[in-house]
Amino acid sequence: MKKLETKREIEKKSKRNQLIIGIILVGLMILSTGGYAIMNNEGNSGSSGSVEYKGVKFIRDGIYWKFILQNQEFATEYNAQELENITVPIKTKLTDYNEKVLYFVTESGEPNNEIYRNVYPFILKQNGACLENSECKNDLPTKSCSNENIIIIKEPLNNESEGISQDRNCVFIRAYYNNQTKFADAFLFKLLNV
Repeated sequence: MKKLETKREIEKKSKRNQLIIGIILVGLMILSTGGYAIMNNEGNSGSSGSVEYKGVKFIRDGIYWKFILQNQEFATEYNAQELENITVPIKTKLTDYNEKVLYFVTESGEPNNEIYRNVYPFILKQNGACLENSECKNDLPTKSCSNENIIIIKEPLNNESEGISQDRNCVFIRAYYNNQTKFADAFLFKLLNV
């Protein structure tokens, strides 16, 4: 048989339970705030807040390095100093893409997005494409390096090493999947003359 409780005992239990719940909620809020601060600092570890490279100041803003060239803001995952050891032997300049369609041949969206996010103010539009004389899996237009601006991003074949090369209007970025954004940023820095 259940013991009968007085009104005072019931109120006392209720206040105690409310206090316990309040302490738990405050503790969770403190722990989540502390966890967020720690995770945010870990995400930026190894990278200082700003880097200057060849007269261009890169400022860390979350996951991107932001910098300004000729009154235009750019945002990349890597700064130019981190990628100075990647050779980019291309002749293309950003002005070569002005008001023209830029085609991408790629299986990965991340490096494509990295390039597009930074050149979209200058190009007419971007589109996917298939390279002439190659197998096309999608219903995309077939384009040629002789008269279209095309960026091809793919993993290197068996004997190829990672790198960037150019054939007429086509820029080839060959890098393993986890390095493709790094090589895309190196291409952007060359394009922007950083």
